[in-house]
Amino acid sequence: MKLRTPVLLAILVLAPVAATPVVDAQAQASGPTAITECRTITDSGRYVLTRNLSREELTDEPCLRVRASDVVLDGQGHTIEGPRLATPVSVGAEDRRLSNVTVRNLSADSYYETSAIAIDGVDGVTVANVTLSDNQVGISAVDSTAVRIEDSAVYGGGGFGATTTPSSYGVALANTTDSVVTDNRFGRFTRGTALNVDDGARNTTVANNSIRGCVECDESFEFEWNASLQDFGTGIEIARATGTVVVNNSVSYHTDGVVVEGDSSDTEIRQNRITHTKQGVLVATTGPTGTDDTDRQTLVANNTLRENAVGLETTATHVPLVIRHNDVAGNDLGLYLPESGVCPPGVVGTERIDVSRNAIVNSTLWAVNNERSATLNATANYWGAASGPSSANDTDAPFADPVTGTLADGQGGAVSESPTTAGESNVRFDPWLNESVAEAGAP
Repeated sequence: MKLRTPVLLAILVLAPVAATPVVDAQAQASGPTAITECRTITDSGRYVLTRNLSREELTDEPCLRVRASDVVLDGQGHTIEGPRLATPVSVGAEDRRLSNVTVRNLSADSYYETSAIAIDGVDGVTVANVTLSDNQVGISAVDSTAVRIEDSAVYGGGGFGATTTPSSYGVALANTTDSVVTDNRFGRFTRGTALNVDDGARNTTVANNSIRGCVECDESFEFEWNASLQDFGTGIEIARATGTVVVNNSVSYHTDGVVVEGDSSDTEIRQNRITHTKQGVLVATTGPTGTDDTDRQTLVANNTLRENAVGLETTATHVPLVIRHNDVAGNDLGLYLPESGVCPPGVVGTERIDVSRNAIVNSTLWAVNNERSATLNATANYWGAASGPSSANDTDAPFADPVTGTLADGQGGAVSESPTTAGESNVRFDPWLNESVAEAGAP
């Protein structure tokens, strides 16, 4: 089993204050301060760009550097241009924490070596109505609280399967608390990750975003569930984070729609629509095992997982994984539990998974393919027919429920056979539901 560990790109170190001009303090009561060139802001107040900013000389110094609290930086629709080594907007001070900063109404692109907007050590910062394209990182925030990113458009570095564009992040959060990423558009992160929540991030809400990997693709494109070389980026990646809520997002045309990995816990993935991916939801958490704390769970509920190669895949889970009320339809595989030769049994955690009250229907191959010897608990699901699930095409079919002995000989989706007991399923499917109660929510 291969677990990808995202590495948050280093934030450009803030250079000494004397390296760029300093905005002279003005009487803020008289109106905003006009900015016509790259500067450092050291006083509270409102600042507005009155023209596009550019810097021709080769430098790695940020163009606009905010080093004061209670600042509003309004781009008024202007663009920041400059060397690819330089961060367009940096918010943070080396010697103290800042608070109450807003950056809005500006655009920046083609900063391949850094973040377009870099936030470090700020309590209460809002980024709104910005457009960022072709950057190594669109917006990065580290060691900050109450970060809010809204109503913005963030685009990655290139077309579907491009080989010359560097991997990138749209939004990258690390060691942040109480952050909200909402009502944004992400696109073209086919060689990177649209949104990364990582490295100790706590209580993050990701809501109402549109995340589309290949913006030019249509429904004719298909992923292959067992093809190892189809790597076209990730929509939302959660790693080593606690208390992340992913709700009411639309994710499509990525290898992975939503990934939960590392020592992540208390994760909720609810009411999202995930289509045309290789894995709609991938759970691969590998934190400390042996815990009896059932509150530290991963919840996947009320999602629409349609027309993916795999609706939901779990390679490992160190906390209880609850999968309920999802509409899992038209995938090659509805649920997939691959055999693991890497993770110890306590981390693979098949016994920690509870699959119930889902509609797992119209799968072209399996409704549930469990490659492990351990039994998956999947009772009280609707399999697409009142007669219950069928068995995969095999000489030992139909398979018996491992507990009740009821045969999987219905007209619904297929369940898999135990690799150790011929003629017996490793999916506990009896009893099942006669009709769907998935109650999946679509954005």
